[in-house]
Amino acid sequence: MVAIMEGSYTEEDSNLITGEFCEKISMDFTKCKQVTLTKDDNIISYSDIGDFVELGDPIVTIDTSGAFEDKDSDTEDDLISKLYTDLDSDVVAEMLYQTPKANLTGTITDIKVYWTCELNKMNKSIASFVRKYIKRIRAEITEEENFTGKPSPKRVLIEKTKIGNKSANPRINGAVIDPKGGILIEFFISHNDVMSSGDKISLNSSLKTITAKTILDSKMIPYTESGYKLDGVFSWISAGARMINSIWYQFIGTILYKFSKNTAEDFLKEIGEEVPKNPRKV
Repeated sequence: MVAIMEGSYTEEDSNLITGEFCEKISMDFTKCKQVTLTKDDNIISYSDIGDFVELGDPIVTIDTSGAFEDKDSDTEDDLISKLYTDLDSDVVAEMLYQTPKANLTGTITDIKVYWTCELNKMNKSIASFVRKYIKRIRAEITEEENFTGKPSPKRVLIEKTKIGNKSANPRINGAVIDPKGGILIEFFISHNDVMSSGDKISLNSSLKTITAKTILDSKMIPYTESGYKLDGVFSWISAGARMINSIWYQFIGTILYKFSKNTAEDFLKEIGEEVPKNPRKV
C-alpha cells in the first residue's frame, strides 16, 4: 500500500519506501564472465565456486607471455611465488593488465569449462584445471544417474567440445576460440539486488520516481489513520507532472473543458460581448 504525502523525501519527484518493501521486490540475477585461453597458457590462480568477488576483481590470473614455465612443484603457493619473484616487472604488469576481471559484484555460483583438444596436449596448469572440473561434474552425473536410473545429459560436459572448422572464427557460446587447442571458462556470478536509495521505481501506473530514502527501522514505518502499514510514499507533484495519468482522467478532462468553453460562450453572448474566434481565448 502506498500513499501521497509531502515531505523532504518527496522533493524533486522522489519517494520514500520501507526496508520490508525493498526486500519484497529484491531480485536475484546472474551474469556470465567468459575467459578464453589457449592450450599453451598457464593458469596461475583463479576464483572458485562460492568465492565472493567485487566488480573489477581479478577472477583468474593467466600467463600468456611464455615467460612462466611449469616446474615439478605446481602448488598454488609455488606458482605465485615464482610469478612475483623471478619474472620481470614488465611481464608481471602485462599479465595483470590482461587479467580477466569480474563483471559483477556477487558470489560465483557455477563454473563451466569447454575445451577443443586432448588433455595431454594442454599445459600442465590448464590440464589440472580441466581435470578438477571433470571430477566435479562426474560426481554430479553419478549422483543423478543413481537417483534417476537413466543416463545423464551432463555427460557431454566432460567430453571434448566439437566445433566446425569451416568458420573463419569458430565459437563456443559466442566466444571465439581456437578449434585445435582452445579452452573456454565461464564464471557465473550471482547477485541479490535489493532496492535502495537512488533506484527508480513505479509506485503507480506511469508513476516513475526515484527513491530518496529507505526506512530500515520498523518503528519508523508510516501508517494510515486506520492502522494499515504503508510500503511507500510519493508526492502529488509526481502524479500531476506525468503527461499521461489515465484514459479516464483524459476523458473527464475533455468533458470539463468543452462544458466550460460552452458556458463561457453562452455567457459572452448573454452580456452582448463578441465571442473570440480563437477558442483558446474563450
